[in-house]
Amino acid sequence: MKKIILFLSLLFISQVAISQYVQSVANTNGTGWRRIAYIETANKRGFGKVTIYTPGGVSRPIYTDIYWYSDWSNQYNLKVENLIDDASYWESFRITEDATKAYLEVNFKTAIENLTVLVDDYAYFMAKPYSGILPNGGGTVCTEIRNARFNIANQLLMNEVGNVGIGTTGLMTAKLAVNGLIRGKEIKVETTNFWPDYVFKPEYQLPSLSETEQFINENGHLPEIPKASEIESDGIPLGKMNTLLLKKVEELTLHLIEKDKEITEINKVLKKLLQEKSQDQ
Repeated sequence: MKKIILFLSLLFISQVAISQYVQSVANTNGTGWRRIAYIETANKRGFGKVTIYTPGGVSRPIYTDIYWYSDWSNQYNLKVENLIDDASYWESFRITEDATKAYLEVNFKTAIENLTVLVDDYAYFMAKPYSGILPNGGGTVCTEIRNARFNIANQLLMNEVGNVGIGTTGLMTAKLAVNGLIRGKEIKVETTNFWPDYVFKPEYQLPSLSETEQFINENGHLPEIPKASEIESDGIPLGKMNTLLLKKVEELTLHLIEKDKEITEINKVLKKLLQEKSQDQ
């Protein structure tokens, strides 16, 4: 009898555990924002994980894990994770709400007829998935993030090609994009630009100070140095800027050496004149 009771207890527990996983098959019925699940608890609070995926077949399977959070003080947040480098099926995620429910929505870039929506037991008040034709998105947008290999609330993300963004989503052309202060012990910049020691070679044509003055009067900035409007819109690579600044320092050093020689010669002439004047007296 005890064995039977133990078996029935384990069977009941396993069934309860299995029942925590809710799975449905849906059709996006086109592209754009579609609701994949909803939260209808008191004050729309809870958190959990919803996975969407395509089973593959003749093409590779595509999937994303969506972690959501919602509380009674109208705080909403999202995190997404992928282990594949494909962002061609869906491009962003959001939580919306109306008077009675909150919704998990996905912006689909292509129509999908066989989309699986899986809600697992990583949840506090689980979301409920839609099946069949997914309803269109809408309502008040509470939070939204873009698809990525890894993304926490658009504050820390890595996209499908390995670019990392901190506090910004503008990382398509940069391996690391940071919107804010960076602090560290040291930064080493490796540059392929020619280090400007060629300035000290005899064949280098050193611009005269009068030529530099004319350029500044006509353009409002030093030769070869980008103007302020370009820096404001495009920024400048740190390695390139250091190379340009060193070149200007080296040119300035050559001018100072030349002027020092001129001053020395003038002082010699002046000293001689003073001596001759003193002898005449």
